[in-house]
Amino acid sequence: MQHLRMVYVNAAEMDAQVEFYTNLLEQQPAFRDGDKWTEFRLPQGGRFALSGPDESASQVKGAVVVFETTRMDALATALRSQGRDVSIRDMGTHGRVLTTADPEGTTIQIFARATDAHSTDHRKEPHHDDN
Repeated sequence: MQHLRMVYVNAAEMDAQVEFYTNLLEQQPAFRDGDKWTEFRLPQGGRFALSGPDESASQVKGAVVVFETTRMDALATALRSQGRDVSIRDMGTHGRVLTTADPEGTTIQIFARATDAHSTDHRKEPHHDDN
């Protein structure tokens, strides 16, 4: 893994959540896409986001940790070989996100930028998994 990319909280009521976190963090969101996604960029480089139901990982409740990698396909293969359920969502020019769970069932995601998600080192892996 390269680094922790962000943490997001699922938001059924985006407007109420945006208002709450705008006040708590004492800053306006850096990005908002309607009820789908709102992102705050923290002063020391951290990122915190709110995810609407259409963008979240399998409608989980609570927070989701998102790591970033340049080796999406290799990680997917390794996780599957460990018996983990893996799904990959292709977001076009935004990249791809792999969703899986840790041994205790906590949802985690691994993001790869579009240029990294389809790197030539890993073209043998499928680009999308419907599991």
